[in-house]
Amino acid sequence: MEFGEKIKELRTKNQLTQEKFAIRLNVTRQAVSNWENNRNLPDLELLILISSIFYISLDELILGGSNVNNMTENLIKDGSKTRRAKLNMITTLIGSFLVLPVFSSK
Repeated sequence: MEFGEKIKELRTKNQLTQEKFAIRLNVTRQAVSNWENNRNLPDLELLILISSIFYISLDELILGGSNVNNMTENLIKDGSKTRRAKLNMITTLIGSFLVLPVFSSK
């Protein structure tokens, strides 16, 4: 089961509208809609809050049982992209500091 389907199923089983669920999480209704339609994902703090609201483990919420689903794959990819972006930023800053003295000495 996709993450969005899981969230919608849990929300409807607990008789929560998107609006009421969003209020409990302190997010917008549109954020809930985006999760349910697999447009984007909640951050880790929200995942923990969601799991506590529905009294399920993070494993069950994220993995949907024992199998890796698309959300898990996306979280892994996002983490990899974040590390690459940080490395690129650090490399750019170091390069800038190395080139800066050459231009300022003239």
